[in-house]
Amino acid sequence: MVLKKFFSIVSLVGALGVCGDCEAENMDVVLKETLWTVRAEKDWQKNIPAAAKSVQAELGKFLDLRTLDRTASDFYVYMKLEAPQDGRVCFGIGADWWFEAFINGKPLLSSMREGNMSTHFSPDNFPVWLPVKKGMNLLAVRVKCGSCGGGVVCGKSIIRPYDGKAELEARKTPLVPPERSGASYRLIVLGDTHFDAPYEVYHAKYNEPNARLNRIQRAEFARNEAMWRSRGPRLLKAAAGHVNADTRAVIQLGDLIQGDCGDPEVHKRMLLDTLEAFKKEFNSLPFVSVTGNHDIRGTGAEKAYAEVMPLYHSRVLNRKVTGTTFYFTIEQDLFLMIDFNNPDFKVIFEAFEKHADCRYKFVISHGPVIPSPCGSARWCFVGNSDHARRMFRELFLKHDVMILTGHVHALEITECVTEQGRMTQLMANSVWEEESLAQPKVRYAAPDGYGKGVKAEYEGLFRDYKDAVTQYWRADGAGYFVLDITPESIKAGAFGGDSSVPFKVWEFKK
Repeated sequence: MVLKKFFSIVSLVGALGVCGDCEAENMDVVLKETLWTVRAEKDWQKNIPAAAKSVQAELGKFLDLRTLDRTASDFYVYMKLEAPQDGRVCFGIGADWWFEAFINGKPLLSSMREGNMSTHFSPDNFPVWLPVKKGMNLLAVRVKCGSCGGGVVCGKSIIRPYDGKAELEARKTPLVPPERSGASYRLIVLGDTHFDAPYEVYHAKYNEPNARLNRIQRAEFARNEAMWRSRGPRLLKAAAGHVNADTRAVIQLGDLIQGDCGDPEVHKRMLLDTLEAFKKEFNSLPFVSVTGNHDIRGTGAEKAYAEVMPLYHSRVLNRKVTGTTFYFTIEQDLFLMIDFNNPDFKVIFEAFEKHADCRYKFVISHGPVIPSPCGSARWCFVGNSDHARRMFRELFLKHDVMILTGHVHALEITECVTEQGRMTQLMANSVWEEESLAQPKVRYAAPDGYGKGVKAEYEGLFRDYKDAVTQYWRADGAGYFVLDITPESIKAGAFGGDSSVPFKVWEFKK
């Protein structure tokens, strides 16, 4: 597993397409003044209230509104932006936690339904083309605070908003398989595992104050403890039974642990104990895990994870890993591990720029890339921004990626094929909470099942993909996958529970 030298940020910016194709899109806007108030007035979207006060702010820097008024739940922020000419700017907004934004009185962006969906507040959270006129422009943002704080960040985005058609169109011309060569090898793939132990081991300092969440999460602790007394170890042992001389790695798809420790040092212990337990089964094989939402959940958990996992991955991959979005190669193939909680977009583009000629390109993200039906379908990779989601969708189609994902606690295969390319998503689940899940219950086994039964508010999200779905299969179940990668195809065998015999095998040919 090797990695070539990083290329310069200068060439990266060119590859990203941050600058537009016309002069108007190359321009910057200048922040002349920022004002704020907590009093709503008629036509607040286009007129600065008389009660508004000036505040020091910078484009691209988070403005913590709670330091201005700790009693308020809603703030109205006004930014006077000066543009050298008419045009549009690649702009973005992030807010803690909900916002709606207007430019010169016209609606621009809103996150009032789902919230920011990331605790890393950045202009890349919600990128958009900002239409400006020559001279002074008024950006008005209403921010509704979250339970832990309130604030907003506005500025130039690294993600160029998507200008293409929202819905994918099915491919009309036959696929022409590229020439393939190189070595064959095997991977073991585990879905969510939620490793846990009796309450007093990891949750003695658990401190969730919300009564509803406290009740739900304590039930999860009990589920996990029961699972890891018996079924979890059996599943791991069965998966390890497929290791042979050609096996190169074990890939785990996030939510490695339950989290919710209430203390960062206990969270570190939970991570290290889990890694040790899993490595005992898989011996010297590299065990690589992508960041899930549970992996960083709890007091100080995100910082604890960042202190443990990059160092661990550096050791097992024999290369320097400094973040939670990173990549490596096995044989002729790229493996891109995306932290869907806080994706590093520069690293994503860099991986494809450096490894454009790789044989297969695996994208590993805990949250799905192709949206999957669940209680909150927007909790997918860049699901908070249609612009970003569609832009990365084009990138992944172009590179014919194989996506490995989890999060939903279901088994799923989804394939989209367009004139731009193909992307295939394999969803695994290793949360074997009931013995019966070893025998998967198939829900859908044809493309017309994709998007069925989703909430009305998500119908448009699934419509973006539906016409291009050529393969769809979904089941309730738990187990693991074994991938056999050859020059001709990727074979994915699905195993229920601790079975040593696959209940289904797919072959994805080029």
